[in-house]
Amino acid sequence: MPRKPPVALFLFSNDLSRFLPAVEKERKIIEEALEHLADTNRLKVVARSSVSVQEAFRLFNRYQGRIILFHFAGHAEGQGLQFNKTFTDNELGRTVGLEGLFRREAAEGRLQLVFLNGCYTNAQLKLLRAAEVPSIIATHHAADDLKAVAFARQFYRFFANADLEEPFDETSPTLEEAFKYALASLKAIHPVDSRQVERGIAFNFSEEMSGQPWVLESINPSWRLPFDVAEENKPYNELLAQNLITAIQPYSQDAQKFLAKAGKVAGWESIKRYSDKAKDIIAYSYVGVLGIQLRKLVAIGKEPFSENKQRKYLANCLLTARRALQLLCFALLSKLWDHQKENYHALSEEQHDCILNFFEDEFELDIQGYVDLLKTLFSFFSQRHLSFPLAELQDFAPYLQTESPFLKACWKLQQANALLDRPQAQPSDCFLAERQLVCILAALNFLADYKMVSIKSISYEEMRNSPPHYLHNYAALGIDSKFNINTERVNYVDAPINTDAILLFKGRYQQSINLFPFIIDVNALTFEGGAKVCFYSCQDLADGSLNFRFLEDNSIVNVTYKRTLAKEEDLNKLMMDQEKRKDHKLDAVFLQFQEARKTILYEAEEPPDEGEYRF
Repeated sequence: MPRKPPVALFLFSNDLSRFLPAVEKERKIIEEALEHLADTNRLKVVARSSVSVQEAFRLFNRYQGRIILFHFAGHAEGQGLQFNKTFTDNELGRTVGLEGLFRREAAEGRLQLVFLNGCYTNAQLKLLRAAEVPSIIATHHAADDLKAVAFARQFYRFFANADLEEPFDETSPTLEEAFKYALASLKAIHPVDSRQVERGIAFNFSEEMSGQPWVLESINPSWRLPFDVAEENKPYNELLAQNLITAIQPYSQDAQKFLAKAGKVAGWESIKRYSDKAKDIIAYSYVGVLGIQLRKLVAIGKEPFSENKQRKYLANCLLTARRALQLLCFALLSKLWDHQKENYHALSEEQHDCILNFFEDEFELDIQGYVDLLKTLFSFFSQRHLSFPLAELQDFAPYLQTESPFLKACWKLQQANALLDRPQAQPSDCFLAERQLVCILAALNFLADYKMVSIKSISYEEMRNSPPHYLHNYAALGIDSKFNINTERVNYVDAPINTDAILLFKGRYQQSINLFPFIIDVNALTFEGGAKVCFYSCQDLADGSLNFRFLEDNSIVNVTYKRTLAKEEDLNKLMMDQEKRKDHKLDAVFLQFQEARKTILYEAEEPPDEGEYRF
């Protein structure tokens, strides 16, 4: 059993003047093919894009003695590989210079395969053989960009048993078997003469193409990917830190500054002082409730290794994903409520039943339930050309297509929920859940551009011969850059706003989407300090009251309708009684929830006239 997992090093390079559209796709395909090995601590997958020669040397030095597989994708020629000196400037990494790196790793006894997925790389075979690399996959003529990706996909998925439901129950294929399988698959899918964008440094190749370009030269064709689990524990949240700090770059200046500095350090995600800072930025960048969930996940990841830690980590990955899906659904429902109140739009029978199920559910929707609700709401907004509550959802359609990585990740987490029923969670369960959560939150990276507040109370002030002003008392939900949580603040403005509201916004909260009563702040409703944020869960099976989940510990908070206004005719008298005021506030949650249902589904005594529908 190895102490540390072996390393598969994948480097990707491109050229803006002769751009290869499929290179980044190749990276994603390979990472997905090997993710089950990475999640179970059998293999460490290190993938880098836009790599310079200097960075290639740093990576080889960092993982010296552990590299078993090296893969390059990009422009190439007989003399070397094209790297990125900068994002816009290229440089040639000559094989004669890189040969020493391969020789050292081969001498350490770990390097087994070098795969050069560019044009005419067979000219480098002599140097690689001299470096005593056991197996080399190279090309003997020009390689088409799309075919190169297809070949890599078939090779790695077969080599790693990626398409098997239980990949570790079977012996992995040999290198030679995987190579032959990839060639056969490619011949069946792609015509031989399909040439579009070539992965060559020079234009106008003189050598005529004949057959597929890839060749395998090996003194160990029976080599297999190692399936042994490493002894050293895999770090929690490493993948989360590396991927999400990159994902939120467009919406976070702090993430941009971090990557401008830490991004120059090879393997920064494994260095505590860098990774801890990345996790902090991620936690305070993502919108309120998600930031709090992520901070809890990071804290669990830092706990000493134990069975309880693994179970908590898995449960919190699942819960964070569900909170993200709930947030989207609640925003869409709130906006739909506004649209339907202004001008009714007819729902199809399927749409009606899906939304009705949300309002009537007595057992709490799971991840798949919220995915179905999200798809239903999104399709309704799209079909009716309604404005979305979050502008970024306008371009979200690809993520909801069948077999999209986003939906696959949701489905895998739905399946992972069953793992909580086992006596104990395994580390591999945790890393599987972490990977899927990262995929979901990366797709929702725009939520790093939003904030949430809880409006607790509003005071009115008007001096003689002066315009009126309003003092908004509110809690800024989430974590700020000083690591304060749900800080209470005031804002002195010239306009009122809804009280007891949870607002989702970017810019100024005066232009926001009101998430009440789907998300509530119980402390605001009961005149307590601080914030107690709760997400709607389901109706109570016994009496039809509303159950909410407290964000902090996921405990149930029940809201029962006490009919305070029906019992108390004198509203002024009611307001003088603190306990009755609390009941009145909580009654408003129940009444608003029923009003939302009635308006969205048009549960009126009489249906609207035909002319009121918009088809």
